[in-house]
Amino acid sequence: MSHSTKAPWEDEGQLVHLLASHTVEAFFMMDAQGRLTYVNPAAERMFGWSRQEMLGQVLHDLVHHHHPDGSPFPMDTCPLGLVMREGRPVQGHEDFFIHRDGLFIPVYCSNAPILAEGRIMGAALVVHDISARNRTEEDRAEQVRQFQLLADTLPHLAWMSRPDGTCEYVNQPWCMYTGLSMEESLGGGWTRAIHPEDLPRILAHWQRTRDTLNGHEAELRLRRASDGAWRWFIARAQPARSADGTLLRWIGSCTDIDEQRRAGQERLELLRRVQAAHAAAEEANRLKDDFLATVSHELRTPLTAMLGWLQILRTRSLSEEKRARALETIERNARVQAQVIEDLLDISRIITGKLRLEPGPLDMRNVVDAALESTRPLADAKGVKLELETVSEPLPMWGDAGRLQQVVWNLLSNAIKFTPQGGLVTVQLRPLDGSVELRVTDTGMGISPAFLPHLFERFRQQDSSSRRAHGGLGLGLAIVHHLVELHGGQVSAHSPGMGLGASFVLLLPRQPRSPSPGVL
Repeated sequence: MSHSTKAPWEDEGQLVHLLASHTVEAFFMMDAQGRLTYVNPAAERMFGWSRQEMLGQVLHDLVHHHHPDGSPFPMDTCPLGLVMREGRPVQGHEDFFIHRDGLFIPVYCSNAPILAEGRIMGAALVVHDISARNRTEEDRAEQVRQFQLLADTLPHLAWMSRPDGTCEYVNQPWCMYTGLSMEESLGGGWTRAIHPEDLPRILAHWQRTRDTLNGHEAELRLRRASDGAWRWFIARAQPARSADGTLLRWIGSCTDIDEQRRAGQERLELLRRVQAAHAAAEEANRLKDDFLATVSHELRTPLTAMLGWLQILRTRSLSEEKRARALETIERNARVQAQVIEDLLDISRIITGKLRLEPGPLDMRNVVDAALESTRPLADAKGVKLELETVSEPLPMWGDAGRLQQVVWNLLSNAIKFTPQGGLVTVQLRPLDGSVELRVTDTGMGISPAFLPHLFERFRQQDSSSRRAHGGLGLGLAIVHHLVELHGGQVSAHSPGMGLGASFVLLLPRQPRSPSPGVL
């Protein structure tokens, strides 16, 4: 290389060398033809050429003559050529330079012209090897790719969001399950997959999670796009933090727990049924014990009265008045005991399915009149008034007259039993379309709303004290209900509440219904 003309920068050569020899960037200086006049040690290490081999050579011909794809790269089209031709710097651009062994090195370059008296005397070039940075970026890109691959192979619906809760990623299982694309799910679009009933609760919970910066767990329903089914998931979110504790993002997942939840509900339902069955068994045992005690009482009480008067009759000489009173008392208690026994037999027949009707034509007015006459002495003795409201014409129908009289008698005697002295029991009988309605209303103690559903069950009264106070086995209304059903009718009870009286409404078809085998 000719050094006949002293370059203007050679006076500062020692300073330039001192500075350039301690940098990690490659530093080149060239003359106006692009021949190298200075190369620092970093350039030797970076490209594999020695300083002596590079000085005097055109830099472009050494390290920049081809593209990575093998196509030629003329000097006048590269940034260095522009600097040498136009005299303006080209700052901060990425490129590829060629190592001595032929490998391409990714670099970050800055080019600047060297000017003297307005003329381009050469150029300076600083080159930074960005292979490590690119490898880091490639590694990061590979990590992202592997993360997405892992997230897409998970059986869970996974997602990530920024610190403010804005969704920035969902995995492929989420998209496939919800039918929402990645773009549709980002931001706040993911909320479209949540059941409308669950969404306000989930949004409030998610806000509290972001406020407290703690992980959260919540159950919610997500819509499955394939069939539109809503299934239960458990959603979990955890904060991802940097080494200094700064929140970077939220990472979460949604796991399908629908089967487990249903199984849990089934177990709870089974447990409730077992508990209900156990409670029912205990109640049945209590009712059985209570009923046996009541039967004993109801049989023993009239029997004790009869035996007492019989003993008096056999051992004493009584006046005709007292003798008549004794016989009347014995007869009345015998009838009470016979009624108790008949109710027990009827219940036994109902339980075993052996209760039979003997149907035929009848006049419902006559049936009601007969029941009224048989219960009037009981009402008179207690001071309860009986009233009948009915039509003047006959009410012919089909049924078992004896059993229907038993039904009316039971309703009347029940009303009288629970109506205090001076009260009123009203019987209303009227025809309806193809039916007869009987309504028995009293001004008695009434029925509590809680007990109404159990009123027609066997052995049931509102409480044991009422049974003791008013007598009876708690079978009459159960017998009424069964006999009415055998006639194809309906019976219902109504009461405004305790102390407000009660009414029983009986609806019977006037024509015979299709009989069940062995019933009519």
